[in-house]
Amino acid sequence: MAFSKLKLLIVDDSKTHDRDATLRLGSDGFEVVDGTTMLHSGSYGELIGVYHSHSKEPQWTSADGISRSVAKAGSAFGFLRGTPDWVTLRTTKVFIPLRVREDDLRKLTSELEARTGTKVVTTK
Repeated sequence: MAFSKLKLLIVDDSKTHDRDATLRLGSDGFEVVDGTTMLHSGSYGELIGVYHSHSKEPQWTSADGISRSVAKAGSAFGFLRGTPDWVTLRTTKVFIPLRVREDDLRKLTSELEARTGTKVVTTK
């Protein structure tokens, strides 16, 4: 199963930018690609958390229950856009923040829960 028309938030030093991405969910793992370029991949066993946030910046929730920002997102004119939905995959090595279209959100989170056996945590 694949979800296209996503945006991967790339963090370079203190700067961020978006990159077109597709999330492919296989039977044993996931891949984040841009066309034929592999951006991230891993097994579902490597995921230590899956988070959803409806916020200007992607969020995750720490063990103490506090929501924290993954990275600063947006530009000087970001306030002109609506508030996006983010699904962030946290592996043992990296956060993978994906901006998701509202139309895909429910199906994507449902598929991730079914494949990982973990509940998607909605941050506040």
